Amino acid sequence: ICYEDEVGVPFAEDSGAASAAQSRLFVKQTDALDNACGLLAALHATANSCDVRAEDISGALAAYLDQARSLPGIDGSSQAALLETCEALHAQYCAFAVQGQSDMPLSEQDVKYHYVTLVPSDGRLMLFDGMRCGPTDVGPCARALVSATKHGEIGRA
Repeated sequence: ICYEDEVGVPFAEDSGAASAAQSRLFVKQTDALDNACGLLAALHATANSCDVRAEDISGALAAYLDQARSLPGIDGSSQAALLETCEALHAQYCAFAVQGQSDMPLSEQDVKYHYVTLVPSDGRLMLFDGMRCGPTDVGPCARALVSATKHGEIGRA
């Protein structure tokens, strides 16, 4: 999901983030990964979707995901540090990023939109936002998705 960033609009605290993070791959958006929220949203969707099978992922992405899942910690910092040094994945990302439909912003102040991922998990809807401290349990899947999108509550920072 891409949304217009509304700085200063409160979002519910990350209740349940620790327990959710233990069973899901989460990558923190660090300073070195600044403006990489689209990449992190794609990684979170790929790594945590029940519709994506491990045998369907190969190459640099598969290698990164295997290593990232084996790292300790639930806040995504170790996984982010690994991503920062993954040269093969970085090269693939850059090759595709230059094909994008928009120019790279010159500074953090120029960023108007932010990408996050919503993933259904065991009847719950999980929000993955690299700017948070871990995945957020939004609530029962069907009801939470309808309610959050209807009221514009998804992704506010």
